[in-house]
Amino acid sequence: MKHVISFLVVVMLYGCAADEVESFATSSDVVDEFMTAFNAHDIDAMLVHADEDIRWMSITGDQLVTETSGQQQLREMLAEYFENIPSTQSAIMASERGGPFIMTVERATWTGSDGEKKSSCSNAVYEIRDRVILNVWYIYPAYSCLRVWTGQ
Repeated sequence: MKHVISFLVVVMLYGCAADEVESFATSSDVVDEFMTAFNAHDIDAMLVHADEDIRWMSITGDQLVTETSGQQQLREMLAEYFENIPSTQSAIMASERGGPFIMTVERATWTGSDGEKKSSCSNAVYEIRDRVILNVWYIYPAYSCLRVWTGQ
């Protein structure tokens, strides 16, 4: 947890020092439009909001892994994801801006192989420049959404 907090502090400090910072509304709109396209499973619409060299990364403990680098790899990952979990949807439950970064709490929902509705929450950080997403960091493990809203 200390590593994740340290990472977020560095992200926030970097964002505060950025020379050109887009407005919160603009940055938030990019993430909202990206999420809308995700929920429609419209990969082309998602990539409109992604830099050509977008990197999709995951953080678990003290490990940082680049899952995809570039639009083509992201396209391939998303196509496989939507094929394997066709009922997947995601909602931004909370967001905060720091410089060119939008930090989110996201709630994913899907139908499990047992037919039951499932959900989990996770944290993400999006780096936005010139109205496109440069980098996404997903912070794991995912957790019960009840913890976010009830303190459990």
